[in-house]
Amino acid sequence: MQRIRTIPLDEAVADAAADAYRRFGKGRHPAGLNYGDCFSYALAIRAPAPLLYQCDDFAQTDVQSAGHRAANQT
Repeated sequence: MQRIRTIPLDEAVADAAADAYRRFGKGRHPAGLNYGDCFSYALAIRAPAPLLYQCDDFAQTDVQSAGHRAANQT
């Protein structure tokens, strides 16, 4: 089982979040991510780590789903 890690929110992550907003942000892409969502996306992409989410918004991006992965492991 993988442990939870703390990842610093540095300039590279902030830049990745801004890029995610340009790619997947509300009014720009069907995913319609808000800026907070974009930080979650950026951290998951940069870690790299799967992201656990409930709605279909992240499913419309290229981030790996932790829920899908967990469902496949049972």
